Amino acid sequence: MTQETPSRPPIGSLIASKRRRRDEGVGQTPRPRPPVPATGLQLTLSRAGEQAFEGHAFDPEKPDHRLIVELLLDGEPAALQRAESFAPALAGIGDGCHGFRFAVETDRLQHLGHVGVRIANLAESPVRSLDLANEAPLAARHPVGAVSWPGGLRLTGWVRRPADGGAPPLVEAYLDGERIAHASADAWREIAEGGAASIEPAFTLTLPRFLADGAARRIDVRQGERALSGSPVPILAFADGLEAELTARSALRDEAARAALFDLACPDAVPFGAFEAWDARFFPVPAGPRLAKPLAVAAIGEATAGRKTLDAPASSGQVGAVLAPDGGPTRFDAGDLVRFLEGPGASCPVIVLALAGTVLRPGAAARLAAALEADPSAEIAYGDLLLAGPDGPATPLLLPAFDEERFREQGSAAFAFAMKRGPAIKAARRGIADLVRLFLAPLEGGGGLSAHLHLPGAAFVLPEFDLPALNEAFAEAITAHLAARGIAADIHTRPETSLPAIRIRRRSAARPTITILLDAATSPEPDIAEAVEALEASRSKGRVELVVLARGADEVLREKLKLDGIALLDVEPREGYAARLGRAAEPLESDLLCFLDARLRPEGADWLEEMASRLEDPRTGAVGPVVTSPLGAIVEAGLVLRPAGRAVPAFRDRMAGDPGTGDALHVARQVSALGKACLLLRRTDFLAVGGFDPLLFPHSGGEIDLSLKLRALGRRLVVAPDAALVLASDVRETESRAETRLRERAERLLFARWPDAFASDAFYSPLLDRGPVPYSGLAWPPGRALARRSTLAPARPIPPGW
Repeated sequence: MTQETPSRPPIGSLIASKRRRRDEGVGQTPRPRPPVPATGLQLTLSRAGEQAFEGHAFDPEKPDHRLIVELLLDGEPAALQRAESFAPALAGIGDGCHGFRFAVETDRLQHLGHVGVRIANLAESPVRSLDLANEAPLAARHPVGAVSWPGGLRLTGWVRRPADGGAPPLVEAYLDGERIAHASADAWREIAEGGAASIEPAFTLTLPRFLADGAARRIDVRQGERALSGSPVPILAFADGLEAELTARSALRDEAARAALFDLACPDAVPFGAFEAWDARFFPVPAGPRLAKPLAVAAIGEATAGRKTLDAPASSGQVGAVLAPDGGPTRFDAGDLVRFLEGPGASCPVIVLALAGTVLRPGAAARLAAALEADPSAEIAYGDLLLAGPDGPATPLLLPAFDEERFREQGSAAFAFAMKRGPAIKAARRGIADLVRLFLAPLEGGGGLSAHLHLPGAAFVLPEFDLPALNEAFAEAITAHLAARGIAADIHTRPETSLPAIRIRRRSAARPTITILLDAATSPEPDIAEAVEALEASRSKGRVELVVLARGADEVLREKLKLDGIALLDVEPREGYAARLGRAAEPLESDLLCFLDARLRPEGADWLEEMASRLEDPRTGAVGPVVTSPLGAIVEAGLVLRPAGRAVPAFRDRMAGDPGTGDALHVARQVSALGKACLLLRRTDFLAVGGFDPLLFPHSGGEIDLSLKLRALGRRLVVAPDAALVLASDVRETESRAETRLRERAERLLFARWPDAFASDAFYSPLLDRGPVPYSGLAWPPGRALARRSTLAPARPIPPGW
């Protein structure tokens, strides 16, 4: 099978012409050779700012080794760092990544005379020292930014924030001297340099698709006239991934399995703004599956808008009706629905219900109906949405598998979906006369997680709507839904959202007892005292106990904790994370357990009550908060699972207050796994699934394994956006080589135990970017758009020592 190569665009021809002239040497000056490294160990140090000191450490005889540099303050050791950042002075020598950068606090600098460095654990190491009295800051040495290639035709990185606070910096990409792409650095990233952190503008550059031809290239990336660290960036991209490229070639088809690993490691994506081209490329207008029986369509709303919905043919032989509004934009007369389904729609096994004015995309309704007919246990099927705006193209909203928590707090999937005729009639006869309640009707009838199917792919285009009116209608519908289920809760509308959104706070008949397990095994004693004090407001409300896990606590701290009524658990010398927390939890008798990192500080007095209220739902298994850095960057807001056992933090490229993609950070939502920084769950559930596994996951991965065990038990994992905690320090811990090996082994074991969970995260769309920054674009090519649920099969057994 042959594939026709598309003609090059004009800029491609220009670049090819320039390359030929370069290769032929016509009018070109010879390229300078890379500098020849000097012999002997190289160690440099210079001052790069008020607090910054940088240099490089390099051994020409072992160019692949990364040396450990020790910071000396007036001759005394103060910090260690691996020399692995890009050093411009070594550009052209290997990858040039042998640089380091230390930050020294201003109050310490005032009392220092010299700052120096040496190679750690090397007796004959040279020492480089600066006399602070004679060294002026050299701000120009600050790196202007950095760039890297995550895969495909994307380049990501960061640049310095403009000193005048002006417009986002412009970043440009060049190939053979010609500009081929540019982007504004309009996102954010937390950058750690020398142990200190800062928030800097971040960018994503999407390169032209004609470069996806399997040829390796080097792309120059600049901000203004200065090249970013890491530039030129080598890239290698294929039209639809390497696996598809090799599958199309009969001689190389056997290599497709290995090519799939390359695609996983270097995934491609395009920005959301390219949705129309992406959609046309991977989801061409389909005829849709041929249905044996006609399809019913009901539009809820005014007649004029309803006709617009019915005029878009859902399938051949469809039967349509407009159900007049009855007290709100989502309400209708239940009798009208029953009469329609028992009259004109009597021969239709499936009905599509949508807000009036919604446009059904070609073939989408037939796909939803076919999925329902093929699944006896399913009652409702929904697809992804396009949100129409006043100007420009529609915005894609790519939804998760059924997320009960999110769909109760946000109006989205409930505004357009397909439902089997029988359950729809039963719900209407029970008095359900609202589109939102109809979507959640299986829950009111005692149904479980199997009733809802999600089919990835844009199925409906929602019309522009009156947000205040729809917010009010959505809140009334959820209030009635909770009342029908006997759930007492306080409901408040959430302001400043793009979609209807509310906050639900369940009322508790009896306040549960909670034990906070403060993990301070690696914290110094002053930090422990500060963490304990920060939790005093939570303890003072009653029914909250505190247990501190510490290693080598002195008598002063022991006495202070004893006087405050706080238990202390001594951590054994080599006791890992899973073992010490499991040992601490085993003898407790409280209702709830809260595993808390000692570096976290609550923001607000009711963080624990907010999380505990989510556990009032017996099907909720664990709750996590939103954790931010001292500078306001999001550190944890749930995890997204990636193939090969990796779990990456969601929305780590956002600042506190950012709504997130589809307002996801403004509402409670389910996730596939929660992070270890803060985790609240029932003690009975923790013991029922065996807690953390100290054998397979002694140091890392245990919280992910625990999360998945809870999900396999039928429990939901929820991120509570109104429970906020902040890291007390922005100091980053450097991962040792031993810790890296343990983490990589944990990732392998996680994938072996839970292959289905990692292959396709139920709460993350297969159509979204599979790179290191979730929710940053559209996957190219997209994952498989198969009907899916949020349920999870039990773990696969792993032999000991595997």
